[in-house]
Amino acid sequence: MWERIGFNSGIIRLNPDGRAQTKKYRPEVRVGPAVIEVLLKAHAKRQGEHGIMFRGKHVHRLDTGWEVARKGLAEASRVTLYSLRHTVALRPHDPNYLRKSVDFLDELISFCVRA
Repeated sequence: MWERIGFNSGIIRLNPDGRAQTKKYRPEVRVGPAVIEVLLKAHAKRQGEHGIMFRGKHVHRLDTGWEVARKGLAEASRVTLYSLRHTVALRPHDPNYLRKSVDFLDELISFCVRA
């Protein structure tokens, strides 16, 4: 997983190396500096190949944490993990596409990390 993160470019390749693209298409996703900072810290403390660990175990699903994080949002039911992934997913084109969305999500994540 770590080899798919561009720590300098801010782009994460969701399609694993050697895996053919399918109709489902696994894009490249731009992330902001706050996300890169969190990933760098996690990379330094990594306990294995998985990117998201909790209490020493690989996290397979983000649903519970996401539900807690979005409590209090005015339209929480409209903000899903898929919508966030879809917002920043890049087809092969200009990596600055959707820059404002990435910046907003980065600000949100930065706020959550500080809280």
